Order: sequence, then structure tokens, then C-alpha cells
Amino acid sequence: IHRDAFTLRRQLVERDLANPEYLGDLSSTINNVGVILARNNRRDQALHMFRLAQQYGDAAFGRAPYSMLYGRYAAIMRRNVALRAAGQNLQEEAVSAYQAVVDAWNLLAIHNPGVAKYKSERYRAYQELAGYQRQIDQLDEAAATLRQARQSVENLPQETASDLVDLAKVYAALAHSRVTEQQAMAR
Repeated sequence: IHRDAFTLRRQLVERDLANPEYLGDLSSTINNVGVILARNNRRDQALHMFRLAQQYGDAAFGRAPYSMLYGRYAAIMRRNVALRAAGQNLQEEAVSAYQAVVDAWNLLAIHNPGVAKYKSERYRAYQELAGYQRQIDQLDEAAATLRQARQSVENLPQETASDLVDLAKVYAALAHSRVTEQQAMAR
């Protein structure tokens, strides 16, 4: 099924390289193939597919940076590259991909300022990057990344009632994600 979808979606992209919908759909299909390969321990092939998915996902997001769908695709695919590269000890690529995840959530937060979840996802992406930096003994970089994470929340506007409501939503989303992670880890 994925092979047929891949073939059809690739043909659509070849007909219209500028269409973000076609690019996004193709990136999603390629990402799904990467997930299947990863589940079957075909690590190198999975990483190749995640890289390819990221290229098409980034192209879709680049053509429609205001799109919440393509922005989320870009963040997910960049994260898949980061996780797989980290798992294969490709440290430079992993750090770069984790930073790219931060960048995707940052763009989404900028283009969709009313969506508090994107601000909290940006914060979480910073935390993930810092965690990986600590893991590979880039302690100074990890500390700088954590400072950026804090600043991303501290620098949110706090002048109006609406700003404070938005900030409360960011904190609530962060708290919810921590509870969800703790529940998952307890299982």
C-alpha cells in the first residue's frame, strides 16, 4: 500500500514541484515507510527514508510556513531524523536535526501566535536538544540551550489579560506533557 501511495504521490510532486499539499503528502508517506523500516531494525534504510521525508516536509513547510499541518510534519520528520541519527551515534547530524526541530516549532509559534501548544512544543524541543547535548557531553551547549528554552517562555508578552491567558495555556500545556510523560514511564 505504501509503495503504491509513494509512487502516486511522487508522480504528483513531479508534475507540480511547488504544490505544498503534494510535497506534504509525499513526505508523510515516506516517513511512514521509515517508521516501518525502523520497526524492522533496518536502521540505515529508516534513516535514509526519514532524511528524504524531511526534505519533502521542509519543502512543503517552506512553501507554506503559515500552515500548521506542514509545520507539524516538518517538526515530526526532523525529530525522526534526530532520534535515528542519535541512535546510530551520528552526533553532529543528531544535534543539527534536534535544532531543526526547535526551529520548526519556533516558526509555527511565530506564524500562529494564538496557538499556545506551539510555544510549549518549542520549549520541549529545546529540552530534548539540551538532553541530547548532555548525553554527548556538550555540557556548555546544553546549558545555553536550556537558557534559550527558559527565555522562549519568559519573553512571551505579559502585558494584557490575553497575554496572561496565553502564558497560562503554555504553562498548562507544559504541565500536561510532563504528567503524560510520567504516566507513560510508569507503565
